[in-house]
Amino acid sequence: MTQSVSIKLVKWLLQLAVLLIIGTASALAYLWLQQEDWLPEPSKPFAAELGQPQPLPASHYRIDLLATHDLAFRLQKAVIEARPGTLIVLPEGRFEFNDE
Repeated sequence: MTQSVSIKLVKWLLQLAVLLIIGTASALAYLWLQQEDWLPEPSKPFAAELGQPQPLPASHYRIDLLATHDLAFRLQKAVIEARPGTLIVLPEGRFEFNDE
């Protein structure tokens, strides 16, 4: 008699565990499908400011680079040799650096 009761109890506990696993899985699936609703929108607090040219910060050390044929070399040299807090100013425009 006690053996049949313990078998019934074990079966009942297994069924309960299966139901808990199924319930947890379905809750996670529901949350995953609804994640766009509970995730906040990424904020872009500086989007308007980044669209406009920004004034250069004050710096005691400043390196102004000109748009010449060896700009890549001079930029690399400036980055390596600059003191901490040095402002390296690049000329306006688009440049393609092909060095590896």
